[in-house]
Amino acid sequence: ARDWAKFGLLYLQDGCWQGERILPSGWVDYSTTPGQIDPRYGAHFWRQVPFAFRAQDGTSEETDALWPGDAYLASGYQGQFVTIIPSSNLVVVRLGLSQKRHSWDHPQFISKVLQAISA
Repeated sequence: ARDWAKFGLLYLQDGCWQGERILPSGWVDYSTTPGQIDPRYGAHFWRQVPFAFRAQDGTSEETDALWPGDAYLASGYQGQFVTIIPSSNLVVVRLGLSQKRHSWDHPQFISKVLQAISA
């Protein structure tokens, strides 16, 4: 989990690590810009949570309302996530296992994390 968090921090810090530029300037912006074919996805990062990891009974509008506008994420095997939220200066790592579609509601989870840290 710590290594995944470091990966998220690298992107949160615009590709810099301990004051040294690791990724090319502009790469993080490029990676997180909505794609032309599918705006939910950028170049290597999701801009919205994949449908399989949203509540089954929630509408897209309800789910999208929970999701911070500047958040983006790397989605791994069966619900592993590295979520980066620049406006909150936050990286959230989830290494859970969700084998069935809609068994994990990631937008709801992130919403609760944001509520907890703002309290």
